[in-house]
Amino acid sequence: MTIARLNAFNGLFLRAEHLERMQEYTRSLAYALGQSGGPGVVHGYSAKLSPNGLKLVVDPGLAIGSTGRPFLLQASAEVDLTDPEVIGQEAGAGSLRMITVTGKDTRFGKENVYGDLCAGASIGDTEPYVAEEAVIRVGELPLAGPSDTSDRTLRSRVSSKWFAHERDLGGPWIAATDQADRSDILRGDWGSGFALPASEDPDSVPLGLLLRTSRAWVLDVWTLRRERDDPPPRRLRQTQLGLRPWDVFIAQVLQFQDMLAAGWPGAMARRITAATAGDLNREVRRNVEEAKKLIVSKGAQESLAAVLKLLPEADAATTVTAGPPGLTDDLGILELPPAGFLPHSTGAKSSVQEWTGAMFPRAVLLNFRSCPADAVLSAVEDAQHLRRIPLTPSEDKTAVSVDILVPDGAEGADGLTTERPWVAFRRHADCCPDGSESVDLHLYAVSSPDDGERLIAGLTDGSIDPTASEVAEHHVVRYPVGGWAVPEHRSDVERWKAGGGTVTAIGLSGSAENRVLTAGRAAMFLDLFPHAPGDDNRGAGGVYATVRTGLTRDAIVLVRHRERIG
Repeated sequence: MTIARLNAFNGLFLRAEHLERMQEYTRSLAYALGQSGGPGVVHGYSAKLSPNGLKLVVDPGLAIGSTGRPFLLQASAEVDLTDPEVIGQEAGAGSLRMITVTGKDTRFGKENVYGDLCAGASIGDTEPYVAEEAVIRVGELPLAGPSDTSDRTLRSRVSSKWFAHERDLGGPWIAATDQADRSDILRGDWGSGFALPASEDPDSVPLGLLLRTSRAWVLDVWTLRRERDDPPPRRLRQTQLGLRPWDVFIAQVLQFQDMLAAGWPGAMARRITAATAGDLNREVRRNVEEAKKLIVSKGAQESLAAVLKLLPEADAATTVTAGPPGLTDDLGILELPPAGFLPHSTGAKSSVQEWTGAMFPRAVLLNFRSCPADAVLSAVEDAQHLRRIPLTPSEDKTAVSVDILVPDGAEGADGLTTERPWVAFRRHADCCPDGSESVDLHLYAVSSPDDGERLIAGLTDGSIDPTASEVAEHHVVRYPVGGWAVPEHRSDVERWKAGGGTVTAIGLSGSAENRVLTAGRAAMFLDLFPHAPGDDNRGAGGVYATVRTGLTRDAIVLVRHRERIG
């Protein structure tokens, strides 16, 4: 609509339509200014569930809709989550509800209405004022929920699906995901001006998400809530270039931190309880064994033996320790933001590597680095445009690499230590900004000597392509450009080599010039596998190097196999 104002002049017969035009002009200016800053929450609007989980409470706040309309809530609002008219008739396990603030115009007051300017009698009355209220609503989420609605992983699955939906909704011109890249770099609208994106509900602002588990409603604020940080042109251009707007990055980080904080106490208590129960079981078993030695009566000894049978075996391999909860196994988190923070127990006897490593599943490769605390925070901020971190194995079995940044860390006898109660993580950037180069690492484990010999022969003569294998673990290691060294903190190799056997290293180079360099890099991996005295079935084997054309980059293959005996 065109912004139009009243052209007042002397002798104008001022009527209601003229006053309405004056109001509409002011409103149009205000909405245009509000629209220029983009939609989102300005302040307040904190949402929380009541202690019994039956009510949603939203604090006062200010938000701006995509049309520029302000939504000012001046008193806390409550929503009854047991009311079918509010929450919907079918709100079973796995149901998703969107919390929004929207506007509502309410007339109030009372004034007489006169039919004739000169007549003194009133012909009726009306409500002369309109209150532009902010109203909290709960409605359907415009996205189908995940097929797996189990309580443990529901929140993580829904947030991951929404973040991917939000990225695709922006229509990026350049793709930075793992899916097939259909970017059209030669498209014809690079010179086009900015247009406001369409909104499913332009007169509302999302405040949070309600998820229904088998037991109760769970509130997730940051999956949907976006704060008013950047103007629309910046957000749109970042989205078109495959980048992540700042408000989305902050929301993803805060969503993870909130999910971690909500699940950590319970998961930690369960682990401590299990560890305490294991300690108590061992103590009772020891006391009963001691009692058997002191009792002469055969009947009493048989009774004590029966008690021992009722106690679980004190197997050190299965005893749960009071270490940190696993992000996936205990907390149900399947995906991380590009960067974030993890708690660290300064009183733990384990090193940072052991404590933090216990949180991550084996599909994630961890690289530990010690940095000043302020540099750690800056590194987290720099991860804004990196991809999210999956904690489950990908289809091609490629492990994702994550940097664990230890603030003010010190190298102790057993590894890195820090006095701070936190560490940071961020997805490792694959563009090698530190002047290093990437090399593919393929890890094979075969059970028989014949299989090992055939595999090694096929890899060296070119009949087996390591990149096409479905049985090998694939990782990426980094070296100084043109140099060699044993990569630091190779947690993936440490786990892999625990299976025993002899390890053979094969360097595959894409050019004859790099053959010697690749062979040296492969040979240095064997330093991780020293021969054990008296054990001919464990240790370092031979080193091979060959040129393989068609490789996108050099590769190292480690084959773990049993030696032929006799």
